[in-house]
Amino acid sequence: MSIPIVLTVLAVLLGYWLRRVRRKGESPEGQEVGRWQGIHIPREKLNRTTDRNLLGRELEREGKEEEARLLYEANLAEGDIGSHPYERLRIIYSRRKQYEEALRVCEAFLKVPQEPKKLEAFRQHAEKLRLKIDKEGAR
Repeated sequence: MSIPIVLTVLAVLLGYWLRRVRRKGESPEGQEVGRWQGIHIPREKLNRTTDRNLLGRELEREGKEEEARLLYEANLAEGDIGSHPYERLRIIYSRRKQYEEALRVCEAFLKVPQEPKKLEAFRQHAEKLRLKIDKEGAR
């Protein structure tokens, strides 16, 4: 390939990428990261919640589950719309046999706009947790 053709291809790809980024809602100043189902996500909020999720994963790998749990709970309190902190908290609380807390997390997730597939999975988890809670209460 000759150099002019390569440069033309790169220019076309760059133009496509820029149009795609702008379509997703990112402003030229970078203040808004995106829009999903009418929800605007400020960059600083995304950075905080993402950083907490990444640190939480690292803490879990190191066996520091309680510290990770606190980070995930902070994301829920801040209204994180990602599924990661909800999934991790559900798992942590279920592992600890704190089924009421796991159910609380599932029910909170069901109020967040999400993909139908994820919502259905959390509905099923919530139902299983209700059965466990009822079974524990019957003893």
